[in-house]
Amino acid sequence: MRVSGDLVDCALEDLTDDVHELFHLANGQLRRLRTARREIEGARRAIRPRTFRTELAQLHSAESTFSTYVRDLGDCLAEARRRAVPIDRLRRVKFEYADLLRLQHGIASALMVGSDWQSPVFEGSGLPTAGRLLGAVTEHLDDYKRDRHPQARTFEDGYLREYVDVPAGLEARALMTSCGMAAFTTILHHLCTVLNKGSRVVAARGMYHECRALLAKSPLGDRVHWVDESDTKEIIRACRKVQPAAIFWDSICNSKGLAVPDTRAILLELAASARRDVWLVIDNTCASLFCQPFHAAALNPHLRPLVFESLTKYAQFGFDRVAAGMIVAPGREAAELDALREHLGTNIADNCVAAVPEPNRGLLARRLRRIERNARLLAGHARRAASAFPVPVVEAIYPGLETHECHGAARRLGFNGGFFAMEFPIEDRAQLSAVSPG
Repeated sequence: MRVSGDLVDCALEDLTDDVHELFHLANGQLRRLRTARREIEGARRAIRPRTFRTELAQLHSAESTFSTYVRDLGDCLAEARRRAVPIDRLRRVKFEYADLLRLQHGIASALMVGSDWQSPVFEGSGLPTAGRLLGAVTEHLDDYKRDRHPQARTFEDGYLREYVDVPAGLEARALMTSCGMAAFTTILHHLCTVLNKGSRVVAARGMYHECRALLAKSPLGDRVHWVDESDTKEIIRACRKVQPAAIFWDSICNSKGLAVPDTRAILLELAASARRDVWLVIDNTCASLFCQPFHAAALNPHLRPLVFESLTKYAQFGFDRVAAGMIVAPGREAAELDALREHLGTNIADNCVAAVPEPNRGLLARRLRRIERNARLLAGHARRAASAFPVPVVEAIYPGLETHECHGAARRLGFNGGFFAMEFPIEDRAQLSAVSPG
C-alpha cells in the first residue's frame, strides 16, 4: 500500500492485496458451507428424505462454486506474487470475483439455513422440525430464532476474538443486531430503564443524526448536556461539572465537519475521576477496530462501555449485502441487553449472518488502511487544486489533513477515517466563472 515510487508497482501491490482478500473471503464462506452441510448430514433422520436430498444437493453445488472461486483466485494470487500476470487482468479478476462473491454470499447464506424453522417443534411424537438443531434447542432461550440463534452466536464469538481488545480479567460479550440503529435503540432503551430520574447525560452534537434525534426525543432528552465533540476541554469540563451517568459520542463523526473526539483523552479523564458507574455509549462505525475503549474499563471498573457499530459498512468488505449491527458490552450489561434484544425484536435474522464475511482482523485492518490512504490522497489533491483559484471554490474536509481541527485527535486514535467531505462555498455560477484561473 505504498503511495510513492512507480505507480505501476503500487497498482500491482494493491491489486494483489485485493485478490488475496477475495481469496480469503471465498475460503471463509466455503468453510461455512462445509460446516452447514456436515450438520445437515448428521441430522438426516430428523429431516424428511426429499427435503434432505434437495438441501444437500444445493449445498454441494454451492461448495463446488466456492471451491472453483478459491482455486481460481489462488492461482491468480500466485501469479500476481510472481509478477507473472498483466495489471489489466488483475483488475478484471478483482471486479469480476468481487461481484460474483457478493452474489454468491447472499445465495449461500440462505442455503445454510434452508431447512431451519424460525420456531421449530423440538419435542413431540411426530417428526421434529428442529432438523440439525435437534437436541440443541433450549426452551424459552433459543426456541424462537427471533430471540437468538446459534448462527449469530458463532459470528459474535468470532467478532469478539478478532475485532475487540478485551483486557485480561474483564468480561465482555458481543451481541448481533438487525442493523446499527437496532443496536443503538437497544442500548438507549436499556439506559432509559436503568438511569435514575435525576441522572444527567452528556452527548456530542455530531452524533449520527438519527441517534441524536432519538436521544433528544427519549425520556433522557431533557437531561442531555450537549457538547462540541471537537473541543476536548469542553467535554472534560462538562463531565466534571455535570457528573453524567452516561456519555454519548461517535469515535469518528459522520456529520458535517467530520469531527473526531479525542476518545483517548476523554477515557483517561474518566478513568481518573469516575467514582460511580458511567455508561460510555460509543458509535464505533467509522473507526471500527481502531477504537478500543475497553482498556479504559480495566483502569476503572466504574466505566461501562456500550460500544456499537453498523456492520453494513466496513465489516462487509465492500459487499453491502445485508443490514447488520453489533453491540459489545461488559458481561453484566450484555446479559440485560441480550434480554432487551429479545423483547424489542432487534436480533438479526439467521440468514443475514452468513451474508456478512467471517471476522478477520488482518484483512480488515489492511483494507481500512488502504481506504484511509486513498481518502487522504484525494482530499489532499482536492485541497491543492482548490488553491489555484483566487477565491476558494471548494474545501476538502478530512481529519487526516493538518488543517482539520481534529487532526491531532485522529492521529492519537490511529485512524483518520475512510471518507472525506467536500464543501462548496461558492454557489453562483457567474461568481464561479469570475474567479476561474482559466
